[in-house]
Amino acid sequence: MTLNIGSSSKKIYPGTISLDIGLYPGVDVVADGKKIPFKDNTFDLAIAEMILEHVDTPEEVIKQAHRVLKTGGEIYVTIPFMFAFHGAPDDFNRYTLNGLKRRLKIAGFQVTNAGVISGPSSTLSQVLRYYLSMLFSFNSKFLFSFWLNVFGWLTFPFKYLDFLVNHHPKAHMLAGSVFAIGKKQNRESSN
Repeated sequence: MTLNIGSSSKKIYPGTISLDIGLYPGVDVVADGKKIPFKDNTFDLAIAEMILEHVDTPEEVIKQAHRVLKTGGEIYVTIPFMFAFHGAPDDFNRYTLNGLKRRLKIAGFQVTNAGVISGPSSTLSQVLRYYLSMLFSFNSKFLFSFWLNVFGWLTFPFKYLDFLVNHHPKAHMLAGSVFAIGKKQNRESSN
């Protein structure tokens, strides 16, 4: 069984239990990810995609995921690194790849895979988009929104260069977002 923490209206696949703080279409359980209302050792997989940046204490969400996962269960986490502020409802955190792996290890997970999702080219695209929109908006919200759309279309092709650089050993240094997969160990192997 799979738990999607902070799912909004996403249904990953049938059998997924979607948990979010709001009652959106597709949400099965309305609850805070820092207090997941399920018994220990319930799930085989926990998903936390692009939500930890919106939580003031993301370590608590990771600990709760660890608690509700069965031994051998896995967590899949994604989080922005070099990414524009986006409040929904707020935006508190960014983790480096090493920072994300460290958070999972502290919670008791063995990190089995980690890497870059959106790489340096996506970061460049976004930075240019926001910078040029601010530069040419002259403090007008309307112009900022207008230019954000225009420069979004103009800089979007840069993202395709990630196919060339995402596997570079230093790509994580300028990544737009990163991921990690952790496996819950039994008590004997985690000590």
